[in-house]
Amino acid sequence: MKWNITIASGAALLLLIAGNLQAQTTNLVTITATATVQNPNTADNQINTTTPAPTTLTVDTKKILALLAVSEGGEGNYTNTTFPSGAKLVLLPDTGNGPIFAVLGKTNNVLISDVSDILTFTAGGTYQAIVQSGKINDNTQLSNPSTTNQQIVTITYDDTSAGGNLQFSLSGVDVSTVTDVPVKKSTTKYLETESDSATGMSGDGNDTDTNSNVNPLVITGSFTALGSATLPLNQN
Repeated sequence: MKWNITIASGAALLLLIAGNLQAQTTNLVTITATATVQNPNTADNQINTTTPAPTTLTVDTKKILALLAVSEGGEGNYTNTTFPSGAKLVLLPDTGNGPIFAVLGKTNNVLISDVSDILTFTAGGTYQAIVQSGKINDNTQLSNPSTTNQQIVTITYDDTSAGGNLQFSLSGVDVSTVTDVPVKKSTTKYLETESDSATGMSGDGNDTDTNSNVNPLVITGSFTALGSATLPLNQN
C-alpha cells in the first residue's frame, strides 16, 4: 500500500531538525517485503538428512514500527515499547550524511527523531552512479518543474544490538522525482513534492528464533517515500 499524504506542520518541524538541503521534504515511508527463512528443523534417519521447506516472514512498515518501538524503548530512546496508533515511519532530508529515518505520531509530532542505530538508508552503489534527467533553474537551483534521479539504494535493519532478533538489508534501483512549483500569490515560497520508489529490491539477513537458532534468510520487497512541503525560496 502506498501512502500519498502531504506532510505540513510535521515537515516544517523536522526540517528545522534535518537542515535545509534539497530535496527538502519529509517523506512518508512504506516498506513491503517478504523473507524466506531457513527452517532449522532438520532430521537425519542415518540414510538421509531432510530439511523442511523454509518459513516465510512478512516485513512491512507496520512490523518495522512495532520492532522499532520495542528496541528503542529498551534502549531508553523512547518512553514506551509501543508507538501510539497512527505512528508513521518517515525519511528526513539529507544533511550531508545521508537521509535518516524517524518516527512521527498521528498529528506529525516527533516520537523519535532518529532511528539510525537500527534502521538506515544508504544511497549509492559500487560506483556511486546517479542517472539524472529533467530541468533545474540556474538561478534558484530548483527543479523546473521536475527532475528525476535513478540510483542504487540500500535499506538496512538490525536490532540485534538492542536485544532483537532480526537483521537484513534490501538493495535496488530507486527512482526519485522532485517537483518544485511556485506558491500562488507568493514570491518567497515554493511547493516541493518528492516521490521515491524502489521495486524489485533484494537482499539477505538473519532471523534468530526462540530456540536461539540464527536462521539465514533471503528477502525481496519494495520501498516508497512520498511527501511535500512549502519552503522558502532562496535565489542566487
